[in-house]
Amino acid sequence: QIVNPKRRNEGLHREYTNDELKHLLRIAFLYHNGFKISSIAKLTPEALKELTFSHIMERPVHDKYIQWLLEAMMLFNESLFESVLDQAFENLGTVQAMDYVVYPYLQRVGMLWLTDNTMPAQEHFASNLIRKKIIICINQLPKYTHQATQSLTLLITPENEYHEIPLLYIHYLMKKAGNACLYAGASVPLSVVDSICKSRHISHVHFHVITNFTDGTIDDYLHQLARTCRKQKIVMSGPLTERVTIQPSNVLMLNSFEQAVSYVTQQV
Repeated sequence: QIVNPKRRNEGLHREYTNDELKHLLRIAFLYHNGFKISSIAKLTPEALKELTFSHIMERPVHDKYIQWLLEAMMLFNESLFESVLDQAFENLGTVQAMDYVVYPYLQRVGMLWLTDNTMPAQEHFASNLIRKKIIICINQLPKYTHQATQSLTLLITPENEYHEIPLLYIHYLMKKAGNACLYAGASVPLSVVDSICKSRHISHVHFHVITNFTDGTIDDYLHQLARTCRKQKIVMSGPLTERVTIQPSNVLMLNSFEQAVSYVTQQV
């Protein structure tokens, strides 16, 4: 066994030391870059560290950022995580940093979570720092004044959907493109959506959803939202678009994140 973690007395969850976590990440990095497990297993910890470092230095710059972010997340090292994130955004720009660093990084975190090699606490820790960074980028964009004749999009995630990073990025892209939007945030009840639409001249309601619904189905939610927002165009994006089997007349489906990015960067 390459890594032999301790186990907690109260359950079967694996418990790694910081050195074991870094060792595991290095193994995963080399394996996903073409090295055989049998070859990796023969390496001493120091040789593994040196091989990983040399290979990272040969990779495109965004791969280096992803690996460094993973290590910072595993160690709950806030200053390192923010430093790497700042470097990525400064050197690549916000859009390329999101497309080539943040999203691939989040996919890697998802794979680690599925294989029990990361804890929810680490994911929450990292996601909050990314969320903070995107908000800073949004606030640095030029201010605009919404004209009464201009379309106004309400941005939300459904109630109990707390994955906010994609929606924040959509907010950034819309604002950067000069499209007027009202950001209501994550886990917004339908009653709040209804209240906002009645208070403001909302032309579009854009919601992004990742998590499966525990109370009802995505079709149920889409039907309720379409009835609540009869006068608005509803735009849906996120992985759960694949689960939709209905198509209300006032709903536009964006079936990939590439479609969503293309849509929100145009004037709606």
